[in-house]
Amino acid sequence: FNFLIRLIPYCTEKYNYLELGNYETGKSFFFKDLSKRFSTLISANKLSIPKLIYDNSINENGLIVTKNVIAMDEFVNTNFTDKDIIPVLKTYLEDGEVSRDGHTIKGIASIVLLGNITDIEQDLFNSKCLFDQLKMDIDNPTFFDKLYHFSPGWKLSTIDKYDVLCDDSEERLTL
Repeated sequence: FNFLIRLIPYCTEKYNYLELGNYETGKSFFFKDLSKRFSTLISANKLSIPKLIYDNSINENGLIVTKNVIAMDEFVNTNFTDKDIIPVLKTYLEDGEVSRDGHTIKGIASIVLLGNITDIEQDLFNSKCLFDQLKMDIDNPTFFDKLYHFSPGWKLSTIDKYDVLCDDSEERLTL
């Protein structure tokens, strides 16, 4: 089931979701190797507004325009140095566009937030909020309302590789 959920962002523009799970369930591997031409896996703590939207210094569109899928790895453990990134992400998740320097940039990219979590069963048993494990400071709880899906990746067993799928999947998905 989660395997099919991971394919949706490649088929639908601006399909945004969060997947939290155990280590070695293939979250990062899937988005890194499935299609390098149409998607990118980026460490969430390396994300910047110019990289995401538009880089004025080189007059180049950001990832929301140039990629179909942006997978942000280790989203759970990220402390963004640029405090404007969460409001910008929230605006993009809600509207599919963002304003930067007087220009409105319309994106096509789906945003996939990935994170490793531990002791999830214990946290749920103690009635803690699932999102308490997120290290970042998200002032606005409606951030999560902008996501279409939450994937409980801890329910997946570990995998070795998606090698068979990834060999020619890029061409199959774009036909």
